[in-house]
Amino acid sequence: MSSNRAWAGAPPSGFQSRPILVTTELLQASGGRGVEASLGFEAAYGAIWSGK
Repeated sequence: MSSNRAWAGAPPSGFQSRPILVTTELLQASGGRGVEASLGFEAAYGAIWSGK
């Protein structure tokens, strides 16, 4: 459980990001944005917290 959710008294979201294999090619393809940029977790968390 995320500490933010726990402090807010909210139940676990159940969201789990997919596992990724970090390779040199992946890092080069990310263009410095980071490997998480393509996972979509920001949109998923936004939907969870906004109640959508």
